Amino acid sequence: MPLDPYRTDDPVVNGLFELVGDDTEVLDVGGGAGRLALPLATRARHVTVVDPSEDSVELLKSRMEEAGLTNVTVVNEPWEEADVPSADIVLCSLVLHHQLEVVSFVKRMEQHARDRVVVLEMMETPGAVYGPFQERVYGAAITPLPGIPKLLALLWEMGIFADVSMFSPVTPLLETDRDSVQDYMRRRLFVEEGTEKDERLQAAMEDLLEETPEGITVRGWSHGSREGPEGHRGLVAQGLFIIECHWSSSFVVSLSNHERATLRQAQDERMRARCPRSKCGCLLIWDRFVAQTPF
Repeated sequence: MPLDPYRTDDPVVNGLFELVGDDTEVLDVGGGAGRLALPLATRARHVTVVDPSEDSVELLKSRMEEAGLTNVTVVNEPWEEADVPSADIVLCSLVLHHQLEVVSFVKRMEQHARDRVVVLEMMETPGAVYGPFQERVYGAAITPLPGIPKLLALLWEMGIFADVSMFSPVTPLLETDRDSVQDYMRRRLFVEEGTEKDERLQAAMEDLLEETPEGITVRGWSHGSREGPEGHRGLVAQGLFIIECHWSSSFVVSLSNHERATLRQAQDERMRARCPRSKCGCLLIWDRFVAQTPF
């Protein structure tokens, strides 16, 4: 079921609305089928979506037509190759953790931003929820994709000190029934039916899956649960909060390596205390014209 472009109950969309006016131009890098681009198009002057997926672009175009939105331009190319004009805001949602060359990717976003860059990411990437099953089936944990703490550290090294806005976490739902979860888990973990790996997967599903009114999730990842299976932390619902990062370049440059590490650790712990698991959304926002001095 596609999300309504005119929805008003999405905290991330509402947070973005605070940055967008009727004369704002937005460039959505990796915007996919328009989860954020279409709602923004209801408020902004114009939205340009750059995405390499042909399927996502076709879906985006059909949703634009259904919503009656005519102020969206679609560019079906990789961001690194796209020839697009600059915009007031360059938005990138849940894309950076997939990139091998993050520095050049971010620098190109800065070059196209007249005002600011906005990045939406998670404390831990969505695939982290499958970690316990990987461990039970193969006896080894998966290497997680980088989340907010590592991204923030990278931005600091680039001399970028972003404002951070955290949003309440949501419970990650796998499917609505166990048969669908089983089929999906077999595909994701490359498990063939009837094998020893499948037996371990079945045992893991019996121990770890939890049914909720909304669907099936992993035990310990639902709201209000702090400790999950095998030491995994659960989601804790929290309100919106903002970490101010407006330190001057001269102040940051004067810090020792130990002092910088201490600041980063404090910021990391502060975020994790409020939002310990992957489905907590986070906006990183920095001004295009803030003076930046690398460490």
